[in-house]
Amino acid sequence: MYKTLTIGGKDYKLEYTIEASLYGDCIEKLITFISKTAGATEVEKTPKGMTDEEIVQYKRGLMQNAINGISNIPDTALTLFYAGLMEYHGEDGDRTILSKRDAKALLKTFFKEEEEKENGCTDFTALIALCMEQMGEDGFFRKTGLEKVLAPNMAGKNRASRRAAAKASGK
Repeated sequence: MYKTLTIGGKDYKLEYTIEASLYGDCIEKLITFISKTAGATEVEKTPKGMTDEEIVQYKRGLMQNAINGISNIPDTALTLFYAGLMEYHGEDGDRTILSKRDAKALLKTFFKEEEEKENGCTDFTALIALCMEQMGEDGFFRKTGLEKVLAPNMAGKNRASRRAAAKASGK
């Protein structure tokens, strides 16, 4: 079921079903974001049997992945937002949002209006959370097969990773 966002006095439906599932950039950005940011909290844990030099390289790799994931948060959020709009507002919908550029213009208005609300969605991480929550409600992770790919790999990891895995399974 979609989430209705009123932006600029018009209702927009955010839904992650067929159109979002077929938009490869959405899946790629989501997997990259989850995998790169989940590893950041693993920096204190090191696999057994590593030399000191290997441990340093391992930790540098984790930190670089985290930096790369974090630095892509705005673009990831925009991609997820656009993917959610495609079902009702893309080519097969009312054709009001036909590109990421259109979604970006809408997002600017959305953020501006959300700043006026208490607890509004006013930043890119909040937008990712909003999109992922809707993805879970729409069964996006199950439909795309990401549930099977992400959830087992996230099991036993930190709290944030477990929450991402739970969202992936729609629980």
